Amino acid sequence: MLKMPHPEFELWGAGIHARSGVSCVDCHMSYIRQSRVKISDHWVCKPLQNPNQSC
Repeated sequence: MLKMPHPEFELWGAGIHARSGVSCVDCHMSYIRQSRVKISDHWVCKPLQNPNQSC
């Protein structure tokens, strides 16, 4: 079996975002709220494209 390296995950796991409980999805898949429901946009994007909806 071949183990694929994932440097982004390893970098995230050792950083402040992992310690704060923030995942990649929180910033890179913006969301909107409709009453109590949180709906994620499934287009992966840069967080600065939608600063009001990400992070």
